[in-house]
Amino acid sequence: MLRVQDNGRGCEADRMNLRLWQQPAGNSKDQSNGVGTGYGTMNVHRRIQLHYGDAYGLRYLEVSEGTCVEVVLPCRLEPSE
Repeated sequence: MLRVQDNGRGCEADRMNLRLWQQPAGNSKDQSNGVGTGYGTMNVHRRIQLHYGDAYGLRYLEVSEGTCVEVVLPCRLEPSE
């Protein structure tokens, strides 16, 4: 698991997670107000899911300041030689 956090104006984590998990592929905009999760964010999320499955991807976390995104990837340990 990786976390990326900034100290900017932040966002609503629950709303952003819904956008990531409920939007059909190829649609990164909320049609009601034209605001998107970002093409790059959706692209990264979908690529992780394509390679590792729906249990993995991006998720936004509630933080007191800024925005925090967690990248969830599988841990594959290779046997030592």
